[in-house]
Amino acid sequence: MPAASTDQKSQIEALRVDLDQIARLAGGAIQNISTQKDVNEAIVSRLLSVEAEAKVAGIHAALEQINTRLNRIETLSHGAKAVYVGNDRLLTRMNFGNLQLMYLVEADDLLIVPHFVMEGCFEPEVTNFFARTIRDADHCLDVGANFGYYSCLMGKLAWRGKTLAIEPDRKIFELLRDNALVNWLQQQITPFHGAVADREGTVRLYRCPRQSGNTRIINTPQESLSKQNEQQIFEVRSVTIDSLLPQLDGRIDIMKIDVEGAEPLAFRGMTETFNTNPKIQIVMEWSPEQIQTLGFDVRQFIADLAALGLKPYIIGRDGAAAATWDQVANQQYLSGLLLHR
Repeated sequence: MPAASTDQKSQIEALRVDLDQIARLAGGAIQNISTQKDVNEAIVSRLLSVEAEAKVAGIHAALEQINTRLNRIETLSHGAKAVYVGNDRLLTRMNFGNLQLMYLVEADDLLIVPHFVMEGCFEPEVTNFFARTIRDADHCLDVGANFGYYSCLMGKLAWRGKTLAIEPDRKIFELLRDNALVNWLQQQITPFHGAVADREGTVRLYRCPRQSGNTRIINTPQESLSKQNEQQIFEVRSVTIDSLLPQLDGRIDIMKIDVEGAEPLAFRGMTETFNTNPKIQIVMEWSPEQIQTLGFDVRQFIADLAALGLKPYIIGRDGAAAATWDQVANQQYLSGLLLHR
């Protein structure tokens, strides 16, 4: 075969260069196609993920609406769960979260019972605080127990502990005693018929028959009462909180007190209790108007509480929030004021 000429060699070399360039361009195009494919797949995957997240969020929102409606149905249906059992008594129940208790209450009460029967709960913020706070072996004291709403709650939660419940009104005390029985809490709850004061002896109380939750140590002006709700006067044994310590083995973890403005008297009778129970938690009704009506100086009472080293917390929907004593002094009413050191 004759040797290639110089021109032919040059043409062949140029052709090789062109082929190499074409190969490089083709390779880059293939690589670009592969990269774009990955990008497209990533975009599709993300779109599917976003769509899935949106569907999950929608499902959660729908479930939340269903749960809200079910809770509303439960609340509304509760109103029919009251039965008249005779002797001026209704049998109803408390339905709060996973807690359920039965209660015998006064059928003709106009203060607490109507709301309790319709709503299935009394003072939900305070109820919630106790439900979150009370431990199974706690020792609890309920001063001004009424028909035993909080006493039974304490006995249910502190099932390995002890609960002492104080109520001065004989008729209401019998409800308290029977409510411990119907809830099978007679081993946990000790009902005590009497009133708490600053000394032992006898105290005169005034009872409004259709508002027995307002029984107090001072006569209510007749003009503020209806003819159907005339006061009844009775006397009952008075004790100090310190004198009750042996019944709780000297230990009080949780104390609830609602004595219609007579709290200053009760606190004067618990010096030993504070000395031997530095971690005691006290939940009390705060009603400065009632305290003042009974002849006590509200500011002095606050000063006495502060001198004991007690710090105030206002119990609300989200729990107990720290407050100052000045803030407490400006509150007209609180269903639950937490005090502890």
